[in-house]
Amino acid sequence: LFQLAHTRFRQGDELLLELRLNPTVPADEQASRLTVSHERFLDVVDRLGGFVSRYPQDPRRLDALYLIAKSHRLAAETPQQMLNSNPLLVEPAKRKLLHQRRQLLEQALADYLSLHQAVREQDSLTLSEDNNELVRNCYFGEADTLFELARWDEAITAYQNVASRFLNKPESLEALLQMGECYRKLG
Repeated sequence: LFQLAHTRFRQGDELLLELRLNPTVPADEQASRLTVSHERFLDVVDRLGGFVSRYPQDPRRLDALYLIAKSHRLAAETPQQMLNSNPLLVEPAKRKLLHQRRQLLEQALADYLSLHQAVREQDSLTLSEDNNELVRNCYFGEADTLFELARWDEAITAYQNVASRFLNKPESLEALLQMGECYRKLG
């Protein structure tokens, strides 16, 4: 289940990357690829949710929780890109896409918070280097999701946590830059 979900995640991520790198794709093909990518990410969430509940003691559990959160976050790009690619959408369709995006981002945020809880339950002294990277990515995922939700004050706090946790590392600089962007959005 884990390997299949991981493969599906990569497939969805590759489709999004292709669309970012080649914005000249015709609109109908772009919508088709976005839909496939969206379905892949939701399939990952479904499969890894089953994996986590069936195998709660598996050492890959934290990785699965992270992929669930990241899949929700990446799935939220589909409604936004559909809005951007079709400026002629009627207002109810736009609201529906924005609502779908917001729901997926809220779910991603809840997933990141759940992962934080799961990491805290483990002894922090026994975290491996891979798990340290997972914690870093989780903190950034939470902060970036708050940023995308336009919750600037909460995003600033989350980025401050990252900057202080990874002091004197490149991650700290990235967090400080994002904090500056949040302050710019606040005016």
